Amino acid sequence: MMKIAIDMDGTIANFTEASFKKVEELYGIKMTVADAYKPKTAQLVWERMSEEQKSKYKDCNELYGEICDKGFFLTIKPFEHAIESVKEIFSMGYQIFFLTKILNWDRSANEKAIWLEKYFSDIDYKIIMVDSVHSKHIVNADVFIDDDPRVLKGVSGFSICMARPWNEKVREESYIGEVVTDMKEAVEILKRIKPAYDWWDKDILCDIEI
Repeated sequence: MMKIAIDMDGTIANFTEASFKKVEELYGIKMTVADAYKPKTAQLVWERMSEEQKSKYKDCNELYGEICDKGFFLTIKPFEHAIESVKEIFSMGYQIFFLTKILNWDRSANEKAIWLEKYFSDIDYKIIMVDSVHSKHIVNADVFIDDDPRVLKGVSGFSICMARPWNEKVREESYIGEVVTDMKEAVEILKRIKPAYDWWDKDILCDIEI
């Protein structure tokens, strides 16, 4: 059975929208669409904070713990077409792996599992949680669907890149996989490559005379 590894944040879950909303609630700083094209949200927030706000923290990295506090991952909304598309991939006979990086194991690991169960309780799937993007490279899957170029450059399987503002420059400079704008388009690519994978998946070599 063909294995599909699907990322969560930035691929099926709109982490950026949720984090920008949280930043405004916590610090009164409104993030814009243009900010999505820039890396390191915490650094951008830090640069716009007042000195009084900064005095509560050692550096910008401490903001992640506050932005992604208890309950945060449960508030994230799925991207349009994401849920129904993943279910369609499952109906095509693929094995679904949700491959996701964990920011804080004490909270986000459990909340991500609850989030997946909320939307995918009617299909079978497995969850693989890692502590870095590079750890995804050791996962054995036939297809990887992700928005992070660092992941897609290092995996051994077929790559589908979810086009997002933060990976636009990398996409222009090098090939990091088939580019799609949403999971609905990813389904169409899987339909296109499925016959080739199905052929190799069959036990036909046993019938070949040597």
